[in-house]
Amino acid sequence: MKSKCVLFTALMFLIFNLTNAQTLLSGWKVIGPGGGGGVFLPTISPFDENLVLTHCDMTGAYISYNGGKQWRMFTLWTVPDDFEFDPVNANTIYAATRGYPHSEDRGSGLSILYRSKDKGKHWRIIYPDVSKAKEVHNLLGSDLLPSQIIDGAFDGSIDKVEVDPSDNKKIYLGLSPLRSYLAQSNQDNKTNAMIIVSHDDGKSWKLLAKIPGQNIKAIFPGGDAEHKNEVLVFTENTCARIDENTGKITMLPLPVKEINAAEGGKNIIYIQSDFKKENGETKGGMYVSNDWGESWAQSNNGLTKNIAPNKVPQLREGFAVCENKPEVAYIATTNPMPNDNGGIEEIYCIFKTLDGGKNWEPVFLSSTPRGYITKNFSGLWMEKSYDTGWGGSPIDLGVAPNNPNICFAGDNGRGYKTTDGGKTWLQVYSINNPDGSYMSNGLDVTTCYGVHFDPFDKNHLFICYTDIGLFHSFNGGKSWFHSATNIPRDWLNTCYQVVFDPKVKGKVWSAWANAHDLPREKMFGNDAKFDRFAGGIAVSNDAGATWNKSNTGIPENAVCTNILLDTSSPVEMRTLYASVFGKGV
Repeated sequence: MKSKCVLFTALMFLIFNLTNAQTLLSGWKVIGPGGGGGVFLPTISPFDENLVLTHCDMTGAYISYNGGKQWRMFTLWTVPDDFEFDPVNANTIYAATRGYPHSEDRGSGLSILYRSKDKGKHWRIIYPDVSKAKEVHNLLGSDLLPSQIIDGAFDGSIDKVEVDPSDNKKIYLGLSPLRSYLAQSNQDNKTNAMIIVSHDDGKSWKLLAKIPGQNIKAIFPGGDAEHKNEVLVFTENTCARIDENTGKITMLPLPVKEINAAEGGKNIIYIQSDFKKENGETKGGMYVSNDWGESWAQSNNGLTKNIAPNKVPQLREGFAVCENKPEVAYIATTNPMPNDNGGIEEIYCIFKTLDGGKNWEPVFLSSTPRGYITKNFSGLWMEKSYDTGWGGSPIDLGVAPNNPNICFAGDNGRGYKTTDGGKTWLQVYSINNPDGSYMSNGLDVTTCYGVHFDPFDKNHLFICYTDIGLFHSFNGGKSWFHSATNIPRDWLNTCYQVVFDPKVKGKVWSAWANAHDLPREKMFGNDAKFDRFAGGIAVSNDAGATWNKSNTGIPENAVCTNILLDTSSPVEMRTLYASVFGKGV
């Protein structure tokens, strides 16, 4: 009986933690500079333009009730893959998390659908039915399918959640085949994606259809009289119309072999595909349908303006449509453009359409050498510490369903937004203080390796970070300065450790590398030699205000992860030990 309850007890503990998160975390708060990593899937409530959700790729989820001025971090066990606001009930939100087979450093991951009935304050699992958990021994060491863990679970990972606006008890889930969390090439290409549906508010689920493809890109429930009992589904290579009464699947032709994303609202649907050059012509890009997927028109006017010869824009999945005014949409691109020196310069862009994709105009342009070309961005510490191109073009965009002037963007280090249709953009990841220091607003999207206290000053401490290096505080953690002056640019990504000299005030060493996230398996599984990385040891004599390389004898392609001071060595000639990943001590 005890062993049979192992998994059930673990799942119930998870639910307890999520349900009582506010109580459990009431004694803790986030400190640090804010921002610093990938910001994904900004999603805005159709009832409240200030209620926004987003997530990062390091399992954190974040919610704001004041339009991004402040955020609260919460956990859903693993990385979220989709958020959905109930179209009828303003208090109800859905969140789906990624599922994957057993991973050496993440264990077994179930794909889970959560629901909050109080605007994100508390969450409960509604799929799969955890009361049907099976007896499982050594769960973290077993490679099990969801159906082998919980009776009735479908063997897939939730890509998309869609609630039918005409009946909010009807919930659709788009499931992709399970794949390794770290090695995408291990994906089973023979298994199709699935659509499952609940007609009773998530109490029970049934398979609606299996669709050719590996990833569900979008689900559009039919709303008008002609398509009332149908649902339109997109995968990366399929547009399928499903009759819910008969189960009949009608395949509709796509204008390209593969799409990256599909978004839309009311009577307009957009799809995004990679740009390609074929026989001197630009193919792919954006397409629009005004007849629910029956036909498509290419809509790239403005997106390829001034592109360098034989080059095309590069797309991410930064693409969003105003649901109730779908003639307005935003798209993120990276455009290779000729510069004045005869070379090619990458321009990070956000374009906007006001006429359903017939024309696109830039509302945000930046590049590393030229800064903010459109001169309409208000940034913070990341722009000052690095450059305007550090974060790249947006990974994801999110538009308010009822207000096309509000759009949130997330890139590789920042969250930012516009409230005037792209005329101006304002960062939403940090707070600037009069003394030039920074403090978190709750949107901290990277990981830290340690907190280190100055033995000569109790209010001076360091945090070592992935992606953003090293920060220190002189007021006990209330606000922060970037501690990276003179650190080589190709080391800047990660500071793994700091050690103070306990006898010499202001003297401190730090270990750096541009290989982050160690010792996660993903960082060394395919490149054990680590020859492409750089790093080393730096020393400061002014408590971290400035640094100098201190790595003579250490290889230039070192990934330094730890440093140890022998406190018994002479003060004037200290002995230190550094660990170099893959190369020894």
